[in-house]
Amino acid sequence: MKARMFFIISLILFTSCKQPNKLKLDEESIASEIILLEEERQNNLKFEFGQIQQTGSSNILRVKEDRSGNKDRPPIILDLIAARNNVQKVKASELFTGIDYIKLQPLPDSTFYEVGADFLMSDNFIYGYSLNGIAQYDLNGQFLKYICKNESYYTKYEGGVMTTREQAAMFVGALSPKLFQGKLYYKYEDRPAKMAVYMEYEETGDLQVLNLSGLNENTGHIRGLGKPFMQLQHIENFLRIHEMNPLGNGLVGIADNRRGGAAKDFLTITSSSGDTVCTFRDFDPIENYSKSLMRGAESAFDYMIDGILHVRQAYNDTIYQVVPPNRMVPKYVLDFGEFSIDSSLEGVDPGYDLSEKLLPDKFLETNKYLFLTYTKDYECPNTAKNGTLKYSRVVYDKSKNIIIPVYIDEAPVIPKGKMTWPEAPNINIENDIDDSPFIWPAMTTAFGVPFTWFSRKQPNDRLPNKTFGNFTLGENDYVIAIYK
Repeated sequence: MKARMFFIISLILFTSCKQPNKLKLDEESIASEIILLEEERQNNLKFEFGQIQQTGSSNILRVKEDRSGNKDRPPIILDLIAARNNVQKVKASELFTGIDYIKLQPLPDSTFYEVGADFLMSDNFIYGYSLNGIAQYDLNGQFLKYICKNESYYTKYEGGVMTTREQAAMFVGALSPKLFQGKLYYKYEDRPAKMAVYMEYEETGDLQVLNLSGLNENTGHIRGLGKPFMQLQHIENFLRIHEMNPLGNGLVGIADNRRGGAAKDFLTITSSSGDTVCTFRDFDPIENYSKSLMRGAESAFDYMIDGILHVRQAYNDTIYQVVPPNRMVPKYVLDFGEFSIDSSLEGVDPGYDLSEKLLPDKFLETNKYLFLTYTKDYECPNTAKNGTLKYSRVVYDKSKNIIIPVYIDEAPVIPKGKMTWPEAPNINIENDIDDSPFIWPAMTTAFGVPFTWFSRKQPNDRLPNKTFGNFTLGENDYVIAIYK
């Protein structure tokens, strides 16, 4: 899974450590809503951005944000307090019809995943990525090529890696890959040259490394495959993460995760020429904060499902669907009742006690379910050590409109080593399909099917044996598990 990166920095802020709505939610109505949203998105784009589609002009009209909901289909309220009762063991066969495993061929560079691993699955390929770059595999797990090999610097220690400000400033390579409409997008940064480009890689082609010196005076040789989609104006502070999501028709959504400082807007839609099209204001900004410590109690998250971008702002209970160029439609509300964080200030200020608060940790929407992990107290090594950190997991069945509690307030798994990050335990879902250990889904395929990945490098209590499906897992092997 994704490795946690620890940064040593001086003279800057430090990060310290009702039942659900009884709506008609059958598959046919859900499919109809998706079609209507896509039609609205395309009509909006056609009306507002004919110039982009026809001429690529940068003379774009800026439009005002619209957060109006649909009165005929209000957001689904997930009553997570009521769901803290009636926990019982779940069988994998109650959720899935089968599990497919793909064993990935070891990479030529054996150190590629030593800083952790994450994976994406398109219609035709698997992409593995880490701080060391992006690798491409076919759907049988055979390694094909590196999309980008990064020049990255970090210090290894038992249980993880650490990056200093000086090391981060020397980074050159690819970050934050995303899939959209058969293309791979990623941020390419050359921090010593103070150059950043958003890249687009066509899966059907095999573009060679391009020399993009004509893009601007700071852009030199780019070692990644693909072509430039948009020039980024500046190198971001590596503490501050802006997630970029392609939206089609020459548009990109840039979401701020609200860590390391305040932001006026939490989502900005821009054109590929760099023009701001629409900004969605932060109604709960972190203002006039003067303390030397700023806690990172939680992060925002964003994801694509059915070709529609979904976003949730940190310290906010609502998950929105983004309909370019300027609409944001509430879809889900995570209702923690009196145990929710009341404001962003309460989240970032270490002076507020969060030991009895419930916070979203991981959220995954698939074609059939929502998989939610949340915590009591915020997730960090100190809360794990003090015993106040507890994990809970639930599954929401979209067609039946029910929440299935998997477990509530379980102690974290703490991997061996120094400065290791706590993890939620993989318990209470019995794999009665093939008797292999069940690992919680982490991502969806291009078709909205949940999948996860694992290796022997993960904590032994998460992988109690070496046998999965019809093969034995070697010490350096990675395996994709697809839950059908």
